Amino acid sequence: MKVFRAANAYASPLRYEIDSKDLIKIYLEIEGEGWELGGIYHSHTKSPAVPSQTDINEARWPDAVYLIVSLADAGNPDVRAYRIADSTVSEVELAIS
Repeated sequence: MKVFRAANAYASPLRYEIDSKDLIKIYLEIEGEGWELGGIYHSHTKSPAVPSQTDINEARWPDAVYLIVSLADAGNPDVRAYRIADSTVSEVELAIS
């Protein structure tokens, strides 16, 4: 397993898009290693850890788990996971082992 960090092309706390250079680099490494994309993560700085309409509209990888970290309560971050396919959102149980 490997975690890739990527820049936010919008440089905004309200909207994100993975920088295209980072996306290509990440995708080529995943493909080159024969890996599968397992998950995509981002934060919501002021809202709950549930997919926004923008998250749903821009979900491009139906087999990936989308992890959202809410920082709305700075002292108590909330992490939740979802599958998003064909505009359908299903929460996925997280288990830490």
